[in-house]
Amino acid sequence: MKKILLLLFITTFLGCDQNYSLIHSKLGKVVIGPHPQFDSAREFSEGLAVISIGPMQEERYGFINKQGKIVVNPQFDWAHDFSDGLAAIRVGNDPGKFGYINKQGEIVINAQFVMAGDFSEGLAAVYVGEALAGKYGFINKQGEIVINPQFDEAHIFKGGLASIRIGGSVRGNWGFIDKKGKIVINPVFAPVEIYPKHFNSPGDFSEGLARVKAGKVILNPKFDEDGKFKEGNTLLNTDNVRRQEWGFINESGSYAIKPQFDSVESFKEGLARVFIRDGTNGGRYGYINKQGKIVINPQFDWADDFSEGLAAIRIGDDYSGKYGYINKQGKIVINPQFDRADKFKDRLAPVWYADGMHLKFGGFISR
Repeated sequence: MKKILLLLFITTFLGCDQNYSLIHSKLGKVVIGPHPQFDSAREFSEGLAVISIGPMQEERYGFINKQGKIVVNPQFDWAHDFSDGLAAIRVGNDPGKFGYINKQGEIVINAQFVMAGDFSEGLAAVYVGEALAGKYGFINKQGEIVINPQFDEAHIFKGGLASIRIGGSVRGNWGFIDKKGKIVINPVFAPVEIYPKHFNSPGDFSEGLARVKAGKVILNPKFDEDGKFKEGNTLLNTDNVRRQEWGFINESGSYAIKPQFDSVESFKEGLARVFIRDGTNGGRYGYINKQGKIVINPQFDWADDFSEGLAAIRIGDDYSGKYGYINKQGKIVINPQFDRADKFKDRLAPVWYADGMHLKFGGFISR
């Protein structure tokens, strides 16, 4: 795909030659105008969007409001979207340290972490210790550690639960904890190979369900001498729980939608995108409802989650295909015309156009 692979918690901006401002217009029309103050922008979150100035590898990040006015001056070496009123920022490079700012641009949690995730439900996952030798725990909005660092990976809380990994990225297993740090759904779900030697996790809970690759849920786990979960005499690792299909579990760890799909993503606005192989040209993307029924037939070469009633889709291959948007009935409402398109947030979505071998930020479109 044209999208650059995202490292955990970090989004990389694509540079451009022209500067941009925002105005409002009709559905799907690019709403840009000359602006001398920033070079690139990300989708809006909580009324603000991350922007960058400067060439790639030398960017400084700040925030604009929906009128295109810079409200947090570009000063950070990296910045993520606002969530729960705070945004993770990085000070310094190679590797730098992460902290958090408020919407006035004030640092409210000092830059001290090797990695830091978004706040959700009052907590954020942070990596404590030296790179490759530390662990993930959780902090509150005062920067206090409330769940001790003990996990090899951890994601955001949704519905009172957060996914965590115990063990390595290849052989470790994923489960879920509550806000006290107690494991409530045992780590028996295998990491997922998304392409050779790169692995992904089960999904976080979204709208009461979490996507998982088929495995067992052990209600009364036992441990071996190394602290690994076992059932009887069998260690639960990627060799003996991995299957080919994806499904969804509920908050008790039971399957709500039995594993049956080649790939799935989390539910958003009542629908989840699924990938179904067809044996001829790889497969197609469509959408299911919470009963596991296909409601938008697999027909797209790529598809994104729904946001504000629309989802980005691609018609054509990774290199020459075009991106547009569909509604929840599967009807194309913004014709495929972009070379990359992201989600709508606050009624605006960033889009990109091809510029030779690169993508150039094209501004925002309105819905």
